[in-house]
Amino acid sequence: MNLGKTKETAKSFTDKTVKSGSQYKYTLKAVNGSVLSTYRDSNTLVYVAEPVLKITNEANAISGSWNQVKGAKGYIIYRAEMKDGKWTKWVNLGTAKETAKTFTDKTVKTGVTYKYTVRAINGKYKSSYSDSNILVFLAVPTVKATNGETGVKVSWNKIEGATSYIVYRRELNSSKWSTWKNLGNSQGNSFVDATAVSNTKYQYAVRAVNGESRSVYKASQTLQYLAAPTVTLEGAETGIKVSWTKVEGAKGYTVYRAILGEDGKWSAWQNMGTAKETKTSWVDKSIAEDVTYRYTVRAINGTLKSAYVASEPLVIESEKEPVPEQPSPEQSTTEQDTNNAN
Repeated sequence: MNLGKTKETAKSFTDKTVKSGSQYKYTLKAVNGSVLSTYRDSNTLVYVAEPVLKITNEANAISGSWNQVKGAKGYIIYRAEMKDGKWTKWVNLGTAKETAKTFTDKTVKTGVTYKYTVRAINGKYKSSYSDSNILVFLAVPTVKATNGETGVKVSWNKIEGATSYIVYRRELNSSKWSTWKNLGNSQGNSFVDATAVSNTKYQYAVRAVNGESRSVYKASQTLQYLAAPTVTLEGAETGIKVSWTKVEGAKGYTVYRAILGEDGKWSAWQNMGTAKETKTSWVDKSIAEDVTYRYTVRAINGTLKSAYVASEPLVIESEKEPVPEQPSPEQSTTEQDTNNAN
């Protein structure tokens, strides 16, 4: 089949009509007017198409997948990595069988940038390859969710190579988990979910990010969120009245007290007892006058406890004996002149 004529300066051609797995042979004839050169037909080739590779981060590895190439008898996987701003040479990671479509590289290190390629092979014939599959391997953050002062506090370990983190949440509704919701990005290693609703069960997950690279994520332990009660104080006839807001899901409230010492330091929190879930106030009758106190309350539900927020300090001042009014200097002089006149 005549594939066409090139210019006299040409030194190459591309045949885009080939089919993967088919065997071809090519030859050339030099032309000068009506004069043609002889030719050879020894250039035989089995065309093998280039696999389309896709790579992604896994929990402890980078995995890759590709389309099966017609005519391929196997696939060679290569990897290079970035060191000191330069790519290393391609390293042969091994050959997969002709039925294979995936690989898993467990030798990666977090924070390192890698690129991969796959070549389809048929005997001595190899496909071309692409080096555009670049990925930063990022380990999976370990996530912990706890009740915080203003919401659920989500914290995780620092991941080498991560430039930011994406925080996700899902909630349990009627024994079914909702889909993951993106709560936003964090540059640090903690995040406060201020939109959490008390008495709701949540799970959280965090993905490490570096450019277009993302780690996989793993759900945290389930947390039933209990909001922290807001505490206010006021003087009562028999002591200090401690009041707090009702918390949805609470089965009781534990009251704590701290005392300001003469050295200006607060004492450790003292457990003053637990009130029933129907209570929203309590009077501390064990106070002393002219002593500064502050209180906090934790909502409880079994072993689950809310965070706590300290109240503003309060002191009940003692009643002082009135000091007799002293006469002014003018009054003293007038009284003395009157006595002298008598």
